[in-house]
Amino acid sequence: MSANEFESLESVYEQVIARMPNRFDSHEFIIKLAQEHQRLYVKALVEHTDNEKPFQIVHSQIAMRLLKYPNLITRVGEHISRDIFLQENIATLWQKVGK
Repeated sequence: MSANEFESLESVYEQVIARMPNRFDSHEFIIKLAQEHQRLYVKALVEHTDNEKPFQIVHSQIAMRLLKYPNLITRVGEHISRDIFLQENIATLWQKVGK
């Protein structure tokens, strides 16, 4: 994915994190991001239409970039969660800082 597409997506991370519950997982964050910023999300997916699994690539990058916000959230573990396709997978758990 181009740096520009991810910069656009990341520009809304803080807004989305602010609207998440005190504890959430990466799948929940991805769903909220996709719902609230559909145009940015779709632009990111379009960049990977040549790949067999564009959602997997984009979602992995979205989740990894949550590590850039230690002032807002802390990684507290993993659990089984349903992804955007309702398939059960391991997802990182996040806790808002100070909550």
